[in-house]
Formats: sequence, C-alpha cells, structure tokens
Amino acid sequence: MGLDIDDRVRQRAGEILVRVVEQPTLPSHLILGACAVELAQNYSHDQIAQAAAWEPVSRSADFDEPYPVDLVDHAQKNGPRLPTPGVDQEPRPVTTGLNRPRRPVP
Repeated sequence: MGLDIDDRVRQRAGEILVRVVEQPTLPSHLILGACAVELAQNYSHDQIAQAAAWEPVSRSADFDEPYPVDLVDHAQKNGPRLPTPGVDQEPRPVTTGLNRPRRPVP
C-alpha cells in the first residue's frame, strides 16, 4: 500500500517546513510549489511595475516633493493600470496535488 499523491505532497511539504525552521535565518514568506512561486513572482513584478509607474504620484504626498502631479498626463504616459492578479485576470488552475479529489488508498 503506497501513499496517494495528496499524502506525498503533504509529507514533502512537512519535511520542507521542518528543515526550514531548523535554519538560523527564516524566510518572511515560504512559497511551496512551482506554480505558487510563479504566481508570487508575477504578482511581485506587477507590484514593482505599478510602484515605478506611479512613483511621482506616490511621492507627491510628501511635502518636500512637487505637488500637484498631473494625473491625466501621468496616466496617459504610463499607460493603464496594470491588472491585479486574481482580480482582473482569469485564475490559472493550480497544478499541485492538494486540490485534487482524494483517491482511496488500496
């Protein structure tokens, strides 16, 4: 009798967590799975791009920065707002074993 895919995924995730918590420096976020890493990286890249595109507007909130910033010209120059993952885009199917129906163990 072998373990089904869900059990193997949970077992591997547990082993990874145990190994990580034994390290002297812990990550602030631990992302497990190739699909999860891709989603997190895409989201982070989009956040950085939005922050860069709207930087003059963001900085204009400080009193020592130029104000007001022309929002219309700025928006036209930097293009439309980037899509927010999970809000503006169709979600991609997750390909880990965690969301698959459990198969009975023979």
